[in-house]
Amino acid sequence: MLSSRLVRYGNLTDLRIRSRERSIYAELLLEGEEVPVIIHVERYRILTKGPDHVMVMDTVAVSRPWLQNLVQDFLVGVPIPVPSAV
Repeated sequence: MLSSRLVRYGNLTDLRIRSRERSIYAELLLEGEEVPVIIHVERYRILTKGPDHVMVMDTVAVSRPWLQNLVQDFLVGVPIPVPSAV
């Protein structure tokens, strides 16, 4: 499901979700790039808001400094809706 949402930007080449550790590791080969971007969500939480669930990323490390700043500014600490299919 995630790959289909990212196809416009590139290919998801690796995804590891460790629910017990509440961590996610992903590699994305972005369009026009030769080296994949590595994203490591070192800690996340799943919260219930009524009948819905949201994910909040607490700690994230990204292999590109500009993307690290973007993630820190716009994603860390922000509730992201989790689709019911997940």
